[in-house]
Amino acid sequence: MIIGFLNLPRPLIPLAVALLLASCGGSGGSQTAGIDGSGAPVASNTSGTIDGFGSVIVNGVKYESNTAEILVNGQRASENDLRVGYQVSVTGNNNNGRSIAQKIEFIPSVVGEITALLTAEKQILVLGKTIQVTNNTVFDASIKPASLAGLSVGQTILVSGAIAPDGSISATRIERSNSTNLQISGQVANLTSSSFSVNGTTVVYTNAQLINLNRERLINGARVAAIGIMQDNQLQASTVIGLNKNLARDFASADIEGFITRFVSATDFDVDGVSATTTNQTRYEKGSPADLRLGVKIEVEGSINASGVLVASEVEFEQTSNNKISGTVTAITLGNNTGIISGALEVDGTRVITTKQTRYEDKQFNLRPFNLSSLTRGDLVEVSGYSTAEGFIATKIERREVEDEEAETRELEGTVSALGADYLVLFGRRIYLTENTRITGDSGETISLSNFLLLALNQQIELEVESRDGEFYALEIELELEDSDEAQTANNNAKQD
Repeated sequence: MIIGFLNLPRPLIPLAVALLLASCGGSGGSQTAGIDGSGAPVASNTSGTIDGFGSVIVNGVKYESNTAEILVNGQRASENDLRVGYQVSVTGNNNNGRSIAQKIEFIPSVVGEITALLTAEKQILVLGKTIQVTNNTVFDASIKPASLAGLSVGQTILVSGAIAPDGSISATRIERSNSTNLQISGQVANLTSSSFSVNGTTVVYTNAQLINLNRERLINGARVAAIGIMQDNQLQASTVIGLNKNLARDFASADIEGFITRFVSATDFDVDGVSATTTNQTRYEKGSPADLRLGVKIEVEGSINASGVLVASEVEFEQTSNNKISGTVTAITLGNNTGIISGALEVDGTRVITTKQTRYEDKQFNLRPFNLSSLTRGDLVEVSGYSTAEGFIATKIERREVEDEEAETRELEGTVSALGADYLVLFGRRIYLTENTRITGDSGETISLSNFLLLALNQQIELEVESRDGEFYALEIELELEDSDEAQTANNNAKQD
């Protein structure tokens, strides 16, 4: 496991934690070698989430990694130490349509003890940082169930994710940790000659090795990762790693995924700490220039100008994965794939479309590489994604072990598209309501069936259903009302009932 690297002697850490990665088409665009189409090798860098292996797939691009240098917290590692959901940086080049990684680096966002679990908010508190769990969060197979319910206060976990402007982490992977070293990342504040704070945690760096950092660059506002042990409620750092992302001007292109962490205008903003700008030629996917603002998660591809600013040729907005379905694979259709395998599958008859950026994890056999072609009919899967005019687009697919209690039950999440007297429709599937169906609001208040039928159309719901003779029957439903007035009305009506 990767945690072992956090215990290695700090003096062995090399001076190599620049943000890197290589891509000429992370959003599914063409991977043409040579900026000018010459076919000559083109150096580039990218940062993003590992979606799969064979070799390493990041931001919808497959990077040949057999000759790449792999680093974890600066320590030499192997590809086997990387996991789906890790936020990584890679340096490489694109040569005749082949993306070849030269270096892949991983630095955990936080390693520490859980101090609070906020189940309703889907949040975890670790070392003063808020960890936001989403439908795209990958929980390690050792966490059972693979959700917040599989965690408890006092456990030590490793989290990888994207850091939002407020310092919170949108988790892309969570796993248990046996490390005695703790780790926290964020912006430096309250800097003195011997200490600073990160999200309220005091870090003493007197005897720390500085990596990708020196005293002149260690300033308030600098982005760092601090590693050490906790004594007297202070992190005694053995290592402090600089995370500021300055794109080298000798790189021809870059592909950066993350939150907009600074925003002045569409021509002056930072994405995951990288300075970026757009032009009249910038292409937009799933959004427009008006959607650019602080805290929005995007992926930016483009070239690097003489000032080291990323000039966006394309901006893609991340879609919120409000859809979730668990069930049995009933059909698989593979597309004409030349690199990353994509296509479609059916889960209990519901069609789901995959893309080059769909994230895959195998919790049943721990198969690696694992992708759409690895699935077979009858497999139990959990799929997260979002809806478009095309249908249900998968952002994450996990093959799961079949537990006895899960054999006939399913968990679903999505927007109600139609209602009848005794049913609702989700993803085109009719789900029947009975007198035993328990319906609540997102604050836990009971909602009657009649009020549910009045309020639920086009609203987000989470539900547990039971499969009987090929039909689905709702056992529990949670209605997530967008309008607080409607929620109060539902609550009052429920009490009157």
